[in-house]
Amino acid sequence: MSSLYIGSANLSNTGTINGNEYSVKLSEFSSEHQFSEFKRYLKRIREQNNIINVEDNEAVGKISSLLNALKANEMQQSKIIEEHNNSVSFEERTDAGIKRVQDLFRHEFQLFHYQEEAIKNLDYRYKTGHKKHLVVMATGTGKTIVALAYVNAISNRLMSDKPRVLFMAHREEILSQTVLKFLKQCNYNEEDVAKFYAGNKVDEATLQDKKLVVGSVQSLFNRLDILAKLKFDLIIFDEVHHVDEQAKTFFKLFDLASEIGNEVLGLTATPTRTNGVNVLNYFDGDYAFSLPLYQALQNDNLAPFDYYLMYSDELIDFDIDRDEKALTKFMSNEKKIELIYKIIKEDIGLNTPDTSCLIFCPTIENALYIKNQLIAKGIKVDALVSGDENARDRVAIINDFKTKKINYLCVVNIFNEGVDIPEINTIIFMRPTTSQLVFVQQLGRGLRRFEDKRLKVFDIVNNINILKNKKYNPLRYLSSIAKIDGSVDDIIRQPKVIDQLIPDSCNFYIEQSDAKKISGILKEIQKATANNIKNVLVDYKEDKTYEAYCKMINDNFKDPTYMYNKDLAFLDHNAS
Repeated sequence: MSSLYIGSANLSNTGTINGNEYSVKLSEFSSEHQFSEFKRYLKRIREQNNIINVEDNEAVGKISSLLNALKANEMQQSKIIEEHNNSVSFEERTDAGIKRVQDLFRHEFQLFHYQEEAIKNLDYRYKTGHKKHLVVMATGTGKTIVALAYVNAISNRLMSDKPRVLFMAHREEILSQTVLKFLKQCNYNEEDVAKFYAGNKVDEATLQDKKLVVGSVQSLFNRLDILAKLKFDLIIFDEVHHVDEQAKTFFKLFDLASEIGNEVLGLTATPTRTNGVNVLNYFDGDYAFSLPLYQALQNDNLAPFDYYLMYSDELIDFDIDRDEKALTKFMSNEKKIELIYKIIKEDIGLNTPDTSCLIFCPTIENALYIKNQLIAKGIKVDALVSGDENARDRVAIINDFKTKKINYLCVVNIFNEGVDIPEINTIIFMRPTTSQLVFVQQLGRGLRRFEDKRLKVFDIVNNINILKNKKYNPLRYLSSIAKIDGSVDDIIRQPKVIDQLIPDSCNFYIEQSDAKKISGILKEIQKATANNIKNVLVDYKEDKTYEAYCKMINDNFKDPTYMYNKDLAFLDHNAS
């Protein structure tokens, strides 16, 4: 039996015996659960790339030099502050203290360097005759902040404190939050705002006097006649990737925006949809600014994360996009509850009040089932779903989650977009999806930076019949966060190659036995895909009509534009 020492005491006679520091000794015999938990944790630490070997004299020397330089810098700062305090009055020091507090509050709107770069690009484009701008930034990097800062830049350019702005999005949550941000960060007040959403009534007679018009895409589409009479300095399309879902509506609004807006700004984290639609085509084929997810993580613009792939032997042997009833049944059983509870107990901790965990569920029925089962086990949990099921309680539930009255929130189609809670530090994926966009949006809910935050992600839905789900990507967790310089073959031969593809600050964990199973699945996918494509081409040779060609592409390729794409990503496994 082994023993484990936990504590802050130095391993010396003074530290362990005479000093006022404490350590606890755990025996593997008497504290088996705690011992195993720390053993797993230490194993994960050892697997990280940023661990320093204390026997590496060169590395230790560099650290010592840095610490000495830091100490000298702190001493110099203390000396300067002391000299300053001795030379000014108490009142002056108090005023300086107040200013520092004010600066802290103002810090919320201080731009990061990449946001400043985006603003400079937008301003340069305008001055060189460009009217349409597309800003692509990873979820959590502050697209809305860029839009607000650009509004302020236009204000300076026009020498007007209130440029006329039209802001549109597809969700009320986004619109409500955006209005608050405009009121806080720009020079608008409530009297300046016209709201075309959530049943708000807009007085057409006073609309000409409104400086900020905010509305849902559908509501604004229904009032095209009114909008056509207005002129705007800037028109903002938020989450502009929804163009393909509301094509007719979007096109008319976009065409009108080009007429009534001096500039048009599109914001998105994902310009390309899985059906091949690329928003870039509507913005003259040119990005105003782009910050992909991998680069944002590599630059530490987002919170680092640990991704735990937890393979399941249970095969999802049905169409996850069409058979909602089967999906609800598959994800709503005692085995899934025990797995979630095990994650909470062993990996998150039962008594961790700082936990803010989103559980992404596939259906409303499943979310409510998970919620009730976890409540029965003493977990502080609630559910938040789309539709009218708990719309009246939505604000209260989100507030309880923000204030840690509940630590776990089961969600369905709510937190994909528009709701930003930086404190979210854990995500559990229970929703299988064929949409890379949905997956990235859900992951992005936890990537917003927060003090001392490191996101934990637990993926428990990954064993899916690829022949019945042709658009499903079994490596979806890599295709948006990895460097595109590897291949599926590399991962099959050596699963640890994943560590070389993801950002330096992030870690990917998978048990060795599970890695072998996943490699086996990928091999089967490659074989099945190759045979399937051969059969498809044989069938097409027998019927060379245009209709048969369209059916072949749409039925058998994840991305219908794949065959024309010269810049192929290594995860486009459905074609060969």
